[in-house]
Amino acid sequence: MKHGTNGWSLLIKTRDEPKSVVDAQAALSHIYSEGRIHSVHIEEGKPIRYTMWVRGEEDSGGVTAGEKARNVSMLEIEDNDALRALFRAYQASDARDLFITHAAVGVESDLWAALDLDPILHGGMSSLLGAELLKDADVPNDALIIFAGPFMDGRLEETTVAFKVHLVT
Repeated sequence: MKHGTNGWSLLIKTRDEPKSVVDAQAALSHIYSEGRIHSVHIEEGKPIRYTMWVRGEEDSGGVTAGEKARNVSMLEIEDNDALRALFRAYQASDARDLFITHAAVGVESDLWAALDLDPILHGGMSSLLGAELLKDADVPNDALIIFAGPFMDGRLEETTVAFKVHLVT
């Protein structure tokens, strides 16, 4: 999700890989019929990716971090050092050729204490090492859940694996 101005954001969406030129034309016709299209990227052997302008709640996609965590493969990372555990999650996603797109914490997260950072200064952050930072009541306060998927800047719905880091304070 790329945030624009005046409440507008760019939403990244995908459509299945077209099997023929006719399929590609039909897909493009459907994409452009949605309106507010910013860009379309077609690459042989891959799904069609496109971005469109959305406003406000339109960009949420309807799935929460807690819901997504329950519906993807979850790998737990045990380490007493939160920063080292965070980087181990990045290494694990890189080894799988995935991109980290989102990180989720509980509403009263222990993340800042685990990283020895001041929650007043850092508690309002909207990203963590380039991943969109989400706060979700379904995520335990002593956990950091990192989501990865096949697309850089992908949506939460597109993620295929999650890494759970237990925060030790």
